[in-house]
Amino acid sequence: LRKANEWATWKENTPFRAGDNTTLAATIESPDNDNRKNAIQYILLHEFGHVLAVGQNVHPPWWVDDAEIDSPGYPFFALSWRFSAQDRRFVTLIEDRFPLRKQVAYYADGKLEANQMASVYSELEASNFASLYAATNPFDDFAESFVSYVHTVLMHKPLEIRISQDGKSVKLFESCWEAPRCGDKRKVLERFIRAYQ
Repeated sequence: LRKANEWATWKENTPFRAGDNTTLAATIESPDNDNRKNAIQYILLHEFGHVLAVGQNVHPPWWVDDAEIDSPGYPFFALSWRFSAQDRRFVTLIEDRFPLRKQVAYYADGKLEANQMASVYSELEASNFASLYAATNPFDDFAESFVSYVHTVLMHKPLEIRISQDGKSVKLFESCWEAPRCGDKRKVLERFIRAYQ
């Protein structure tokens, strides 16, 4: 297994095809804490977010018939998603403002070109998604929000994505939990976490 920053960099590159002059580097640990243990910790916190969501009302459960989904009944889900009966799938509330989202696929052959990295992250910054992975589906939206909130707010650790072209930094994406764009999700997350304290 890779160290934390190497793993995060690998993960965040998986939606993109390799490019000659555009690179993406992720940082989730300081140099002193950049180790395999903290890579595993981050992964497990994401998975723990999925576990905690089971039986709660943050998003629809996997086993519910899509026709039964009532968005207002799932406060976290309702901030970003709806179920499209016409398309028979979950869609974001900002599909028209985040067109590149539909091509984002993790852990597979990249569907996006490397030179689209900065554009994708600019679109992401105009949304209330905590990470690019969060924008792929409602379930990972919550798990990614949970892990990034715990990681950056509760544990005071770094989280940034730096995109460079020809060796020059062109985009820096950072945790959104202090920004207005994620304010409503932060409120829901904090109520959720308080219930376990």
